[in-house]
Amino acid sequence: MKKIYNNFGVEIIEKEGELLLRYDAGEIAVQINEIPISKKEALEIQKMSSSQKLYEYLIRNMNDRMIL
Repeated sequence: MKKIYNNFGVEIIEKEGELLLRYDAGEIAVQINEIPISKKEALEIQKMSSSQKLYEYLIRNMNDRMIL
């Protein structure tokens, strides 16, 4: 596992050749979830300059893949 990005409460990791977005979906207890993402999505996420922009990007582009 190789960590590529860690900011605003999300990580991008490379695991067995696949890019994964890792985030905490828990409310009371920590619940770490991982979803596969494309190289294009990884690059777009890394360009986000604020947590609000990242949140809006995730909701707009990955909401159907994220488990909350």
